[in-house]
Amino acid sequence: MYEFTVLDFDGTLFKTETIAIPVYKKVFTFFKEKGIYKGDIPTEKEIKSVMGMTVQDIANKFMRVIRNEEQKLIRDMILYEELNLIKKGYGELYDNVKEILYVLNKSGFKLYIASNGISKYVKSICDFMGILKMFDNIYTSYDYNFSNKIDLVNFIIREEKLENKKGIMVGDRESDIAAGEMNNLYTVGCLYGYGNYNELTRANVLIKDFKEILNIIK
Repeated sequence: MYEFTVLDFDGTLFKTETIAIPVYKKVFTFFKEKGIYKGDIPTEKEIKSVMGMTVQDIANKFMRVIRNEEQKLIRDMILYEELNLIKKGYGELYDNVKEILYVLNKSGFKLYIASNGISKYVKSICDFMGILKMFDNIYTSYDYNFSNKIDLVNFIIREEKLENKKGIMVGDRESDIAAGEMNNLYTVGCLYGYGNYNELTRANVLIKDFKEILNIIK
């Protein structure tokens, strides 16, 4: 029987495009007008394509020719604008996420987030969405200085003393499935997120709705 689950955030729990698309367009337009950013304004398709990537991977895609200090300025503004939208009531969880997390939490099932994002971003959104207290802990690659999800999940397992417990890894990108595989977790690929079917073919099981998690745990 499974005792814990490690969950990706963007594309698994949170519909990131509901705030990322307007924010990225606003921020990159602002810095383009200031002459700091000289590339094209990212399209909706391009923005969706980076959802779930590490902060550095996103920077490499959109800000390759920008100096590090200016990259940080752009990242800080993106974070500020995203949190501002959340406070105004924008942003959505995927269907059934809140309800299923509540059921799992109340049953004593251990819940952890492993995100490539920034801790302040993930925790703030969880707080505003009313799900923060349902998690035993939240870990992010950015704040723990990991370059990939495999090492982050391994760190979570060691830090939370889960080595001898059976767990599952839930995510929408190939990196989530790889992280689960390399850490001996049962892998669940979310077809409703940002990854495509080909990215998730190695998962032990694929789901189209978050509520299907209950069938796996049972």
